[in-house]
Order: sequence, then C-alpha cells, then structure tokens
Amino acid sequence: MNRAHRVLVAAWAALFIGALTFAVHAQDTPQPILACIANGTKVRHTYIEHPDPAKLKEAVRLYENKVAGGEYPEGTIIRMIPGEAMIKRTPSAFPGTNGWEYFALAVTPEGTTVRARGDQASNRLGTCQSCHAGAAKTSDYICGGGSGCPTVPLTEEQIAMPQKNDPRCPK
Repeated sequence: MNRAHRVLVAAWAALFIGALTFAVHAQDTPQPILACIANGTKVRHTYIEHPDPAKLKEAVRLYENKVAGGEYPEGTIIRMIPGEAMIKRTPSAFPGTNGWEYFALAVTPEGTTVRARGDQASNRLGTCQSCHAGAAKTSDYICGGGSGCPTVPLTEEQIAMPQKNDPRCPK
C-alpha cells in the first residue's frame, strides 16, 4: 500500500469513526429533556427528574434543602427553562463539571433539537459552566440561590412564562 493510499484509508476511517461517535453520542440524549419541562418535579422555579423514584427523592431533598457538599445521583436531570438542561453523568465522563453535562436546546411544538451539549454548551450569557462553576464546592454545580452562582437575570415571572408556554406540554 503506497503512502497516498494509506492517507486516504486513514481519512476515511477517521470520518467513519467520527460519524459513529456522533451517532452514539446523539443516541444517548435522555428522552426526558426532549419532552415537556413540567413532567419533572417542581422545586421553587426548577424542575428535577430521575427515572429511579428513590434517586429522584434524594435529588429533590438536596435541592430543596440546599445541602452543602451533597452530590446529586447519576441520572438526575435539572431544568429551569425549556431550552436548557443539565444531566448528571459519571465524573469521569465530564471531569471538569463533576459529571454534569449541559444541554442547549431548540424547542418547538414539533419537538426538540439539541443545539449544543457537553461542558462547553452555552446560552446568551456564556457557557453553562461559567455560571455553574461558582457552586462547584458548595452544591455539586447546582445553582439554587446563595450557592456562589451569579444571579439569573430573570424575575420569577420571566422564568415561569417559558415554563408555562413550553410548546411540548399538552394544553
């Protein structure tokens, strides 16, 4: 096999592996973040979900009580507005966020598209991590008021409006 042929084979292999990695990564998007935000358990102005009822109860307890140093169960989903979500994965999957994967979503009545994901997902204020990092040591990266995160520049009414108007929710 000559050098040009080896380069061509390597390029095709890289494209195939890249496409396969993307397909596997895209398939592991948890279905709850693609559905109505109100399917979760509401605590203050945030919705919390977990497929395991015992782990959901633990996640709700941590959030409600602002438990210092508590660690959310793997699989916990936190959502404040329909276009964003964070999911607790393993710390080795996202070592810079203690396992949290952030999602930026495009939400329409027809469904949800993942615009960005990972520890570098962002919104108009910057990366999700840039806000949540302030709560790294106090509350496992969860901003729930008074935990080191910048204040969300929205009123309670401004948070409630997109939640109430999530186009994926039954009317």
